[in-house]
Amino acid sequence: MRNGWKLLTFVIGLAIGALFLWAAVRDVDTQEVAAALGAADFGLAIPFLLVLGIFYWLKARRWAYLLAPVRHFSDRQLFPPMILGFAGNNVLPVRLGELLRIYLLGAEFGTSKTLALATLVLERVFDAICILLLVTLALLLSGVVSEDLSAASTTLALVTAVALAVVVVVVRPPEMIRSLASGALRRLPERIASMMIRRADALRQGFATISSPRSIALIAVNSLLQWMLLAGCILLSMQAFGASTNLAASMIVLGLLVVGISLPGAPGFIGTIELCFVIGLGLFGIDPSQALAIAIYYHVLTFGFVTVTGALLLPRYRSILARDPVEQTGAGISNG
Repeated sequence: MRNGWKLLTFVIGLAIGALFLWAAVRDVDTQEVAAALGAADFGLAIPFLLVLGIFYWLKARRWAYLLAPVRHFSDRQLFPPMILGFAGNNVLPVRLGELLRIYLLGAEFGTSKTLALATLVLERVFDAICILLLVTLALLLSGVVSEDLSAASTTLALVTAVALAVVVVVVRPPEMIRSLASGALRRLPERIASMMIRRADALRQGFATISSPRSIALIAVNSLLQWMLLAGCILLSMQAFGASTNLAASMIVLGLLVVGISLPGAPGFIGTIELCFVIGLGLFGIDPSQALAIAIYYHVLTFGFVTVTGALLLPRYRSILARDPVEQTGAGISNG
């Protein structure tokens, strides 16, 4: 059954990725794409990779902030499981790298997998808020109106609102959580009800960081810096092809990317990233062929950085990964 589910999700992801890729290349002249890639300034790959490295370091730093109420971690401790999780997203279907990241943290440091899952939820909430701010700013600066962009922004806003509602409920006083849970679960067997209440307590512990205004400010600033840096990577990609280095364009492409990669897709987000660039840059008059070339440049550099870094760190976890990370993570979230 488990292998059948994996195969099904893989096939669905491939189908969606193929559909997105077809949509991205249908109006493209392949010769123009090849010519653009041949004339690109690959010297800009050096600052691109430096900025991307800082982006992922800030992610590790933010994860340390989120875990601080439970245990102090250094950036050096959290960077390997985090980057391997992102590398997992590049080669596994439906973002299973997120489960890998939770599993590795728990296996190496004994942290609750439910608690780690809560910190990932908070990451997504802060990310979504920052992206909404940047896209709104970009729209105000550019005056661009697009049905695709409006739909993406609406989707992101709705998901953010739901996630915020869940967080607000969970961070209420523990006595309230237990009272609500006990009332809702009184008809279940005591063992199952107790387990679910413990899970709620673990989630609340994982959200503990946002009980401090100072912590909220640190995480918010960190998150905003992250996405400004990634917008900078998009800007460098555009500059490598002599395209208009429009900051608003890079932020709108970034917003589309965040929504796009949150959807089911092919491993490595093949097709998704290309379509987001073609749509986003097309709003600013950039030809689909040039937009696709820019997307390939960006995609290869980001994919290569994460995957190669993950491969270099893989031997550290070889014995842990000899087990089935997805299965163990699922069990860990259920049991602890």
